[in-house]
Amino acid sequence: MVRRQKPRRKIDFTKLKQQLNKIKKFPKNNQFQKIKDYLTQKTTFILGLVILLICISLIFTSLFWRGIHVFEGNFTTEKISFIYAGNQDNKLFLNSIREIKKIELQSQQTLTLKGKFSSTSDAKLNQLQQITVKLTNAKSKLLLEPSEPKKPSEIELTEIRIQPNTEINQLTYNSYGDILSFCLDKGNNPEKLCLQTDTNSIDAAKSSPTKATKLGKLNLEIGSQPLKVNLEGYSIAELGKKDTPENPNPIEFIFTPQSSQFEFDLTPPTTLYINLPKVTPEVSSQWLRGNLAVENVRFTRSDRTGNVEDDLEISTILEGKVRMAEQELELKPNQFFITGKPGIELLAKMRVRSQAPQGLQVRFSGRSEGIEIGLDPNFIVDSIRPSFLAKYLTKDAISALISFCGGVAGALLPLLLAAKSDEEDSNNANSP
Repeated sequence: MVRRQKPRRKIDFTKLKQQLNKIKKFPKNNQFQKIKDYLTQKTTFILGLVILLICISLIFTSLFWRGIHVFEGNFTTEKISFIYAGNQDNKLFLNSIREIKKIELQSQQTLTLKGKFSSTSDAKLNQLQQITVKLTNAKSKLLLEPSEPKKPSEIELTEIRIQPNTEINQLTYNSYGDILSFCLDKGNNPEKLCLQTDTNSIDAAKSSPTKATKLGKLNLEIGSQPLKVNLEGYSIAELGKKDTPENPNPIEFIFTPQSSQFEFDLTPPTTLYINLPKVTPEVSSQWLRGNLAVENVRFTRSDRTGNVEDDLEISTILEGKVRMAEQELELKPNQFFITGKPGIELLAKMRVRSQAPQGLQVRFSGRSEGIEIGLDPNFIVDSIRPSFLAKYLTKDAISALISFCGGVAGALLPLLLAAKSDEEDSNNANSP
């Protein structure tokens, strides 16, 4: 049995057209149309206002908000001072300097010398095989050098390791005598022991409760060859001798060591003068260890007259370049390098540079809002002060963005003001 299909209902286009005509004939001023027009106008106005505010914010951000940026540099300098700010104990600072021509240690120490002694001024010393030398103050001196300078030296500074918050003050390379020198102090020490020359003042500061007991260790290998030894500010119990400012009595003798290894605890202040062997780039690059977390880095020295008010800070930079946010500055001799906080945070590499200009070559990196250079820190001649946007965009992209925002703001502002004025006029016209 076949079912009969229901006939499809035909669309009456005539009636549909009549309904549409009725909709079109709705009055233009009905409430629905008013609400629709109001929302349309408000949405357009608010969207334009948001775009204008975004553009103005970007422009002001570029002009006034600097932010913290990373910088890096490579300097050649006569001197550098810094505080080791890392957390690693016994951080390697100096490593394996061999064939040292002469080494001078200024520190308060006690050491035992075992071996043969030869002295033209004290016959009693020639009969001894061991003496205990006490360096009595921070300016006491122990100087070691081969007694026969023409023979290769066996003196080796095996290593110096430092503790956190140790200040390396006035690290210097003097090319005339191939001398590397520096002073160790407690970081941010208000007494500034390295800069004091009065032994009594140093001893009084060291006896205070806030003194640093240990800054690190020095390991020294002196070999088996005869050495010339000079002592100042000492006492030797076996000889009944001592050297004091009131009774100067420096001593010099030849010492042939029985034991060649010495370890010194470094206390503040400790000063070292090292007459280096022939400096070559390959060898010298291994002496000063890099990768040091640091703070309070200074490329300056103080020109002192005895009156604090007359002291001058002099830049020790010989040449260098520094880069930040795709911009670069080149430093000339004796220009100051000025950064904001936190400043230089890492000494990536240091080495002795024997080629002109001779000094210490230092590579570093850090963070700051901007960097400045000039022959006087109060009169800046050049600077890099990038905007906050430079952290995310290139210089060209920032210029294009600001130009675009300026154009959009210039076009939107009069339109928004005109729209606001028209709305106020309409409101005034409709008000009773």
